[in-house]
Amino acid sequence: MPEHYTKNTLECTAYCKRCQRNTQHRVDGGRRGPCIDPDHGKKKAGPGDRPYRVIYMENGARKRKDFFDFNEALNFFARFGPELATMWEAKEQIR
Repeated sequence: MPEHYTKNTLECTAYCKRCQRNTQHRVDGGRRGPCIDPDHGKKKAGPGDRPYRVIYMENGARKRKDFFDFNEALNFFARFGPELATMWEAKEQIR
């Protein structure tokens, strides 16, 4: 049975299925409401996890650089353009 809270309770800590961790949730009418974590649903990487990779040509040599953030990877990719670089997420080419 779900946990009930007093009517003056505003927030509680509970497991969020989408975030896959314990986060802050709003309490509505004594019952746990939706997750109010600002990073709700964003992918959390573990230590050393870099999901985005840019493979590029520089001075005739093929190089690669790994990124955690998509926007950082996209900005780096834009410096070389589609003629000299490709962008990957995990094992799937995205640009």
